[in-house]
Amino acid sequence: MALDPIRLGSANTTGWTFESGSAIEESPSGIQNCTVQALWPIGNTVLNNLPAAGTSVSAIEPTGYIPSTFVLDYSEAGPSIDYLEGQIARAKFKFKRQNPNRTGRTFAIVKSDSVINYQSKLNENSLQFIAYSGGGTATSGLGSFGSFGFPEPVATVRYNSTTQPGIGSGSLGQLYALPGSANAQGFPPAPSIFNPVSIPVSPGGSVTYYDAGAAAFILVGPVVVATTFNFITEYRPNVLGWQLEKIKSVPIAGGAFYDVTEEWRIYYLLPYGSTFVSAIPPVP
Repeated sequence: MALDPIRLGSANTTGWTFESGSAIEESPSGIQNCTVQALWPIGNTVLNNLPAAGTSVSAIEPTGYIPSTFVLDYSEAGPSIDYLEGQIARAKFKFKRQNPNRTGRTFAIVKSDSVINYQSKLNENSLQFIAYSGGGTATSGLGSFGSFGFPEPVATVRYNSTTQPGIGSGSLGQLYALPGSANAQGFPPAPSIFNPVSIPVSPGGSVTYYDAGAAAFILVGPVVVATTFNFITEYRPNVLGWQLEKIKSVPIAGGAFYDVTEEWRIYYLLPYGSTFVSAIPPVP
C-alpha cells in the first residue's frame, strides 16, 4: 500500500509556516523592505491560498519577531514559488512599511542635477536687449552669434506618503516653488547666469542695449570708426521659481501607502538686462 510521503512543515496543515526572513533594507524614499520565506503544507493548492496585498506579516509570522506594520506588497511582482519534496511549497514574499521616522515629504531625500537647454527662449529674446543698427552691411542684433546652452538645475525628490499626491490640481503653489519655500527645501541654488557678448559695429552704426539698473534703453553711437562693443548680459531664473515637471506615485501593498518621486526644474526664461563693459576703441 502506497503511503503519502511525510510533508515538511506538516505540523501546520492549514496555513502558512514562517521559515525565515531577511534583513530589513530601506529605499531612498524611506520605505523599509523585508523578504520573508514561508511554507505551505499542500503544494498543489498554494496558488489558491496566497495572501492578498496589504496583508500584515503577522498572518505568516505571528510572534512579533517581525513588526506587524510590515504589509505584503505585489507592486513589483508576485511571490516566487518553489515546489519542494514532501508535496509542500515555499513562497518568498516582499513585505514593506513606511519608516516611522521618515513618513511624509518633510523627510524627503533631494538629489540635484543639471541639464543643458539649447532650446531656451533666451536665445530668441536677445534682440530685445542688445541691437545693432546702421553702418554698412553688418548683421543686426545677435542672430549671427547662434544659440548656446543654458545649464538649468533639476531636483529629484523621493519620499513616501500615506495618501496619493494630486497631479496638477489646486493653485500654482502646487506647480511652482520659490527658492527657499517649503516645497523647495534642499534644492540647489539657481543664481543668475552672466554671458559676455562682443558686437563689432561698422562706421556709422549704433548699439542700443537695455540697462537693468537704469531701467532704460541706452543708445551708443553712431561710431565713426569700426568699433567692438563688449557687454555682459544677465539671465535670471523664472520669477515663479521651480516648476514641477513630473510626479510619480507607486501604490504599495495595495494602496496602503505610496512611493513618490517628484522632478522639478527651474527655467531661465528671459534675459534681465545688459551691462556695458567697454568699447574698443573707446567711443568719443
